Amino acid sequence: MPKKRYKDTPDYEKEERRRIRKLLGNPTNWGGKRPGAGRPIVIKAVQGLLVSVSLNRIQMMSLKEMGEGDINKGIQKIIDQHV
Repeated sequence: MPKKRYKDTPDYEKEERRRIRKLLGNPTNWGGKRPGAGRPIVIKAVQGLLVSVSLNRIQMMSLKEMGEGDINKGIQKIIDQHV
């Protein structure tokens, strides 16, 4: 049995398909030649921010003191105090 063609379908069926396609969009095909074209953008949450800081020796020593030997903990402690 040959495959049913779109031109052979009755008008009411064509209109129903168009209505459904308009409501749902085209869920199976994202479209576009470029990989990822047409896909919804997903923004990933950033866990932490990487920052570069220039410190002199006195600042490094005081941060180590505040962070009990760890500069990162000392910086975090200062941030927590001032926020």
